[in-house]
Amino acid sequence: MEKKIQFSDKQKELIWKFFVLPQGGTKEESELFIERCEISGLNPIEGDVVFSKYVSKKTGKPQVKFIVTRDAMLKAATMSPDYVGPPISSVAREGDDLEIEPTKALVHHKFGSKRGKIIGSYAVLKHKRFDPVVVFVEFDEYFKANASSQTWQQYPAVMIQKVAETFALRRQFPILSGFYIPEEMGEEDTPKHTEVVLNNADSVPDSSPLTIEETAEAASSSEETSSIEESASKEAEGDKVNEFKLLGMEEKEKGNGVKYLFITVVNQTTGEKLVLFAPQGESMDEAKKIPADKPFRMKYRTVTNGKGELTYILESVLANETESEESEVTPAESASSQEEMYLLVKEEGKKTPKGVPYFILNVRNVSTGEELLLVSRDEEKVKKIPRDKPFKMVYREENGFNVLQDVKGA
Repeated sequence: MEKKIQFSDKQKELIWKFFVLPQGGTKEESELFIERCEISGLNPIEGDVVFSKYVSKKTGKPQVKFIVTRDAMLKAATMSPDYVGPPISSVAREGDDLEIEPTKALVHHKFGSKRGKIIGSYAVLKHKRFDPVVVFVEFDEYFKANASSQTWQQYPAVMIQKVAETFALRRQFPILSGFYIPEEMGEEDTPKHTEVVLNNADSVPDSSPLTIEETAEAASSSEETSSIEESASKEAEGDKVNEFKLLGMEEKEKGNGVKYLFITVVNQTTGEKLVLFAPQGESMDEAKKIPADKPFRMKYRTVTNGKGELTYILESVLANETESEESEVTPAESASSQEEMYLLVKEEGKKTPKGVPYFILNVRNVSTGEELLLVSRDEEKVKKIPRDKPFKMVYREENGFNVLQDVKGA
């Protein structure tokens, strides 16, 4: 099947490391997720789709769902040559005059003078090659399944209309099958992710389950931007890595059997205590390298959830200062680059949850044609990049991201 987008090996590794592994996903599940994203054109790096793994309340078994928004599904549909236009939809209430002919995809809907309770929502979607379709979803079915959702309580009409439009989009564009929006998932089968939240640095925090709306918000934007913020800030700080000492380590297990660690450490310089999260996989393997009786150095990244709360995720455990003096490479020596020529493909300005601006840059290697994803918080460096001719640059890899160091010009 034709792929709408194709990720580079580096982007695939980024998706695995920052979007699938922290949710307890496996390498095989990551490969499937990436394949489905490439076919549909939905990009997790840009926040179109979220990988979600959880234990179903209905079956008690692990489930994997790819969570999107209605707008992301519409974006994927617009990439198809068969796309005609967005769904035509509305909400039907008691007192309205509504007639639907499903086999002909015809809807006659006239608002009543006195409109009562919501009955449901319909959506009509046309297609260049297929006959148009009409779907109708019953309001009571979805409202009961999401009875305690504050969003459904406040905006019931908006929610049910999104469900109808999503059904129509999946019906006309099969590449969207297997993708779900939070609004159509009842609470009995809604992913509840355990996010480690640093509420008090003096104690190990309680794990706090977030709703799917909060999880999708955190994973689609905050996880990526927070990690970029961490990498970019290290650039400004000279990549300083402090020494820590282990205070305690606690292993836990999710309902689906996925293990993780809470690690409490103290900064030897400031005396500040820190609680880190190590998900099963490379991060947990790194945690096992932490010495119990002497200081150590480490790298970790910061993730912000939908509530603006922080989680510290262990990246790697390093040799301590005395052991690594001879082999340590300075940031300038480890920077990649130098003689290759690049062209700017795309520049996008964003902000972290704290409002700090940064840039995501797509550049293409003139010699190989390979595209590279860069990040930078330095607006002056970004302005130095020529928009219409090749240039040289220096960058270095930090926490899975390529951080722009300098622009050399043509």
